[in-house]
Amino acid sequence: MIPLDIKTASKFAQLEYKHGDFERGRTIFEGIVDSHSKRWDIWSVYIDMEAGQKNIQAIRYFLDGFQNSCDAYHLFQEPLGSYIDFQNDQPQS
Repeated sequence: MIPLDIKTASKFAQLEYKHGDFERGRTIFEGIVDSHSKRWDIWSVYIDMEAGQKNIQAIRYFLDGFQNSCDAYHLFQEPLGSYIDFQNDQPQS
C-alpha cells in the first residue's frame, strides 16, 4: 500500500462518511488512529464523524480508546470536555 499523508487520508475518510460508505470511512480512520494514536486532531475528527452517524456506542468506545492509548491524555482533558458533556447528555444504555 502506498503511504498517504495523514491529512489526505483523513479528508478521504470524511468524504466517505458524508458521500460514500461510512463503514469504509470508519476503516480508514481505524488505520490512521492505529498508527498515529496520539494525534488528537485525528481522534477529534473521527469522533465527530461518528457523532454525525448518531453512533453513541462507538463514541464511547473511541473515547475509552483514546484515553487508554494516549500517554498525554491529561493534556487533552479540556478539549475532551465537549465530548464528556455530550456523553453526559445521552441516556445510558
